[in-house]
Amino acid sequence: MPLVIACEFLTGICVAAAHGDRDRAEWPPHPARLYSALVASWADAGEPDDERTALDVLEQLGPPVIMTPAAGRRDVATQYVPPNDASIGKLGSALPGSAKVLKAAAAVVPALRSNRQPRTFPSTPLPDDDATVRFAWPDATVDPAARIALAQVAARVSYLGHSSSLVRIALEDAVPTTNGLQQWRPMPEGPTQVRVITPGRRQTL
Repeated sequence: MPLVIACEFLTGICVAAAHGDRDRAEWPPHPARLYSALVASWADAGEPDDERTALDVLEQLGPPVIMTPAAGRRDVATQYVPPNDASIGKLGSALPGSAKVLKAAAAVVPALRSNRQPRTFPSTPLPDDDATVRFAWPDATVDPAARIALAQVAARVSYLGHSSSLVRIALEDAVPTTNGLQQWRPMPEGPTQVRVITPGRRQTL
């Protein structure tokens, strides 16, 4: 039975920066990104032994076929966001109404900050009728216990990429027909570089 991990982007947008270039959207989503999210889900749940075994099985399957809908393009705009909350520190003997204290206190009010930092949030819009990306191992041999454990860890993943990139992830039993889908197949000399899952990655993470 093939192994298919289906990742539905609930907002219809995949928000993820390309590896090494934060001003460019990552597309298709890299299998290594998916695996990192699965490992984080496993760790948050207390590192269950059955899920650890399943993740290690996934490491050994090799690069998957990535099946995606026809994605759109979106211009990347620079936005300015406040940094982490400031602290007024110790006021010492300064009087509560002094200019120094008021300036320090204003530093924790987001609307009054003048030190906003430039950020970009590159994203890829997906079709309204199909916002699911599938990672398929058509010839995989995965025992039922490992499949159940993978389904458990996948079901707890809430986003892929940026935290605003909300997802629902589930296992499927069949590789879908390719009608209307793009297929990204592993090729040593392929034109698109994709980070894949490699043995030992869970331990590295």
